[in-house]
Order: sequence, then C-alpha cells, then structure tokens
Amino acid sequence: HHPRLPMITGLAVAGAAMLSFNGVGAADGLVATWWRLILIGVGFGLVTAPMTALAVASVPHRLAGLAGSANNAFRQTGSALGPAVLGAVLTTRVTSGLPAALASHHVNPATSRNVAVLVGSHGLQSLRGLAPGPSTAPVLAAAGDAFANAMHATVTVAGCALLAAAAITVILLRRGTAAV
Repeated sequence: HHPRLPMITGLAVAGAAMLSFNGVGAADGLVATWWRLILIGVGFGLVTAPMTALAVASVPHRLAGLAGSANNAFRQTGSALGPAVLGAVLTTRVTSGLPAALASHHVNPATSRNVAVLVGSHGLQSLRGLAPGPSTAPVLAAAGDAFANAMHATVTVAGCALLAAAAITVILLRRGTAAV
C-alpha cells in the first residue's frame, strides 16, 4: 500500500477543517467548534503513521532508524514552531485590530487608548478584571470581535499551509515515485 493517499487526505481534511473555523464567530460556543477539532485530529492522525512509514521505507534498511529519528525530529520541530508562529500571527492581529473594533463599538478614544495599552502589555485576559461601567460591555464585545478576526486570519494561514502541504505531497509522491 502506498502512503500517499492517507497523507494527502489527512492534510486536505485538516486544512479544510482549519479553514472552516472562518465560519465561527465570537458568540459561537463549543457546538460550533468540536466537530472541526475532531476533523483536524483525524487529518493529522492520517498523516503521522504513513509519513513515518515512508521515511523509513525510502532509505536502505541499515539507515531506517536514522530516517525514523529524523522524521520524528522534524515532526517535533514543526509541532513547536507551528503554534509559536500561529500564536505570533494571532497576537499581532488582535493588537492591530483592536483599535478598529473598539471604534466600531463606539468606545470613546481615551478608553480605547487605555484598553489598547492594557491588551498590548498583558493580553486579552487582562480585560477580565475590568471594573463594571458603561463602557465594559462594548469593550468586551470589541475584544471578542478583534479576537475572532485575528483567529480567522490565523486559521487561514494554518489551513492554507496544510493545503499547500497536501499539494506538495501530491507532486512529490506521484504514483511510483516512492513506492512503499
């Protein structure tokens, strides 16, 4: 059996599920997200074993352990770098989108500046401690919108990267090129 079909399918399913998060808004709850998370997990599950099998089978038997270890090292590196890069995209997009979101919720400029500084220094979680007042609800709604917009940008980057990986896998693993 050739590992290309489960690898391509897994990358495509995970990428499409990641992109489907663009349909989730700030007010949506767990029901809107659980099935997407399951599809992402299934997609990655379809990729992992065939990728290892392909790495080990594509080298001489005496180098199989080295190939498996290298594959594992690259997978772990990607597992560390992926969330770090996506976290940076998310954080940057939240802080850059917050002023416009605050303006669209008609938060006064002085409060908007204070909120932007607070979020820029301590993240969105810092808004949990806001004292109740007339601007609390609009500030929290704006923060939710800024986060949702940033999350949409982040899942778009991740989804497109996964779909690009699926396309690259199609090209590199043309039938017969790397038979296992």
